[in-house]
Amino acid sequence: MNLGIELHYELFKATNAELQQKAARERLSLAILRRSIKRITNRKSTESQQSQTSFGTVGPEKSLAC
Repeated sequence: MNLGIELHYELFKATNAELQQKAARERLSLAILRRSIKRITNRKSTESQQSQTSFGTVGPEKSLAC
């Protein structure tokens, strides 16, 4: 009877360790994805500001008259 409990406990520990490793990998992947999104968003914002500056506009409320 005690051997059965010990086997279940060892299985639980192994499964728990695997789940913790999987969760750590998922957190890392999520952090990388968030960083990539932030970088792309910042790049788009910078490109938008540069294009407005090159056309002589100051903000979104001003536009060029054709």
